[in-house]
Amino acid sequence: MERNQIYITCGTEYQEMTKELLKECALAELIGDRKKRIAIKPNLVSASDPSNGATTHREILAGIMEYLRGHGFQNIVLTEGSWVGEKTADAFRACGYQEICERYDVPFHDTQKDKGVSTDCGGMKLNICSSVGEIDFLINVPARIRFITTGFPPSSKSRSPQILSTTMKSCRIAVFRWAMGL
Repeated sequence: MERNQIYITCGTEYQEMTKELLKECALAELIGDRKKRIAIKPNLVSASDPSNGATTHREILAGIMEYLRGHGFQNIVLTEGSWVGEKTADAFRACGYQEICERYDVPFHDTQKDKGVSTDCGGMKLNICSSVGEIDFLINVPARIRFITTGFPPSSKSRSPQILSTTMKSCRIAVFRWAMGL
């Protein structure tokens, strides 16, 4: 896979489609060392159904976990922090993520509980979640909608769980401008 390639598939067999895409992309070869700590970062905005577009479907996560386990990766963590005002643990259970994590023996890390590490991000100070420093490879599973309430496009919202909620509240406009290249 070249970095500028995009693979697209359509259907409703999310788990199988995910595994097929990861195989086509040669993700295992891209990650390399089977000992790397791999974080899967879904979109777990709230305890809402994935059909609403803001939450990653649990079958997609199952497909990723099954693919990684099948290729010998053992050091896997699901990491996410729900949107400001939501409780991650509630959304985690309601969206079926707990069941998936138990099935594949993958621990869950709630980034809402992290301490912040002040980091210079292109001249802007952001409090990045401390757990980010423990990750060797991040699999970001973006949402398919634009976040109307925040103005964040999906690509920047998908990075937001690594940014502490207090920082998110104070810099929504700045991050939006950064993500849009303004």
